[in-house]
Amino acid sequence: MNFQFHIQIKNISRPPVWRRVVVPAGFSFDHFHHVIQEAFGWANSHLYQFKKNSFDFNNPITIDYGEDMYDEGFRDSSNLKLTEIFPKFKRYLYEYDFGDGWEHIIKLEAVLEINSRRARLIDGKGSCPPEDCGGPSGYQLLKKSLADQNHPEHFEYKEWLGMDDEDWFDPKYFPLEVVKKQVARI
Repeated sequence: MNFQFHIQIKNISRPPVWRRVVVPAGFSFDHFHHVIQEAFGWANSHLYQFKKNSFDFNNPITIDYGEDMYDEGFRDSSNLKLTEIFPKFKRYLYEYDFGDGWEHIIKLEAVLEINSRRARLIDGKGSCPPEDCGGPSGYQLLKKSLADQNHPEHFEYKEWLGMDDEDWFDPKYFPLEVVKKQVARI
């Protein structure tokens, strides 16, 4: 059995940033975390958690980062299977980088009667925001600044991203075929 999910970064528009993936139902949440990281293009350099919604602070699913956290109600993402949450819940939340607060809305679209052992990216839209750009509001400012050469922070953002003068940032760019291959390796 496989699950088909639509995953969209919350509070990002013009364009929205989303991915559609199919993953084996037996994957752990930590394995699913790696699928999401690869599908979006995140660098996997921050903490993460899965939870019911933005305001759910009870029993989040996360990786063990020490300090007896599981005694405090956290659930170990490496030992918890997707089947323990889905399809009971049709919607869940994945938060990456607690400082920037990138929340991803996970919607279960279908339960598929196929037995693939690998994750697959089916579709997607929008460029992944750069790491550490300040969350959704910081990303909006970054897009605005890079789109306007007269913006006071235009060249500062280009330098920060390692862009040359002739480079340009396209928030719609998503190399679907390249990312499909990356996700298939998981």
